[in-house]
Amino acid sequence: MSEDGTATGRFLPDTVSFMRSRTEGGPTVGSMMRPTYEAKKAGVPGRASALGGDVLGTDSFAWAVQLFMPGVLQVGLTEDGTNGRWLLHPDGSWSCLETYPDGRDPQVFQGGPRRLWDEVETVHAWWAKSDRPALERYGLTVTRSEQRVWLDTPDAPDSWRLHA
Repeated sequence: MSEDGTATGRFLPDTVSFMRSRTEGGPTVGSMMRPTYEAKKAGVPGRASALGGDVLGTDSFAWAVQLFMPGVLQVGLTEDGTNGRWLLHPDGSWSCLETYPDGRDPQVFQGGPRRLWDEVETVHAWWAKSDRPALERYGLTVTRSEQRVWLDTPDAPDSWRLHA
C-alpha cells in the first residue's frame, strides 16, 4: 500500500468470479427467469451465433464478460436434450443461446431493452483482439473513492470501475 492509501496488485492465475454483494440486492434468478422463459416459449425469433455456449466456460472470457456486463447473471438450463445458456439482467433484458445435440448451429433468442448476447459477441471481439488475456494480466487498484480493475497496467485505457 502506498502512502496515499492506494493499493495495487495483480490477480492470481486461478478461477475467479464476482459474487453479488448483500447490498446489491435485486431480483432473484427465479423472478427474472420466469417471464423471460415464457417470452422465449411464446416464439421470440432466433438467429444464428458464431459463438457456442462453451465460450462462457472459458474462465478468462467469462471474467471479461463480468467486467463489461456488470449485473448480468448466467444460468444454464437443459430441456429436451437442448442446452440453454441464459443471461439475465434485472432491467428485464435476457438472452438464451441454445445448442443442440444433433449438431445444428447454435441459436440466440433475446428480449428486453438490451440485446445481451450481442454484447457478449462484442466482448468476445475485444477479448480476441486483446490476445485472449489470461486472468493474471488483470490487476486491481483500490483507492479511498473507487476500486478499478485494469488490463496489463494500472494506467491502461482498458479498465473497469467496480460498483460496491
